[in-house]
Amino acid sequence: MHETALSRLRSGSALCTDTDKWATEAFIDEVKLDLVSYDIAIDELENKFAELKRARNVSSHHLATAQALASPVWKVPVEIWTAIFSSYARENRMANFLAAKLLESYRLVRAPNLVFLEHPQFWSTHPVKTRS
Repeated sequence: MHETALSRLRSGSALCTDTDKWATEAFIDEVKLDLVSYDIAIDELENKFAELKRARNVSSHHLATAQALASPVWKVPVEIWTAIFSSYARENRMANFLAAKLLESYRLVRAPNLVFLEHPQFWSTHPVKTRS
C-alpha cells in the first residue's frame, strides 16, 4: 500500500482532488503511526537487551565466584598459607608489608581473625624465630 501511495505522489496526480489530498494526508498519518510503533518496539527490545546483558553479567559473576570457591586453593589450611607468606616475608623484608596484607586479605575471607597479628615475623623489625 505504501508503494502505491508513494507512486501516486511521485506522479503528481495524488494532489489533484480533495479526495486525493485527504488520502495523502491519511497515508502520511499512517506512516507516522507506523514509525511510532517501530520506535516503541525498538525501545522494548533495547530494554530487554539491557536486561539480558545485566542478567548475563550477574550469572558470569556467579560463575567466576563459584569456580574460584571450588578451586583447590580453598582446601589448603590457613596454617600452610601462613607458613608460605611468613617464609616469603623473611626472605624479602621489603615485601613484608605486602605479604602481611595478602595474608590478612586471605584470612579475612577464610576466617575473621587477623592472622598476621598472631605471627610476630610479619610486624617485627627484627627477624623472629617461631617454635614450629
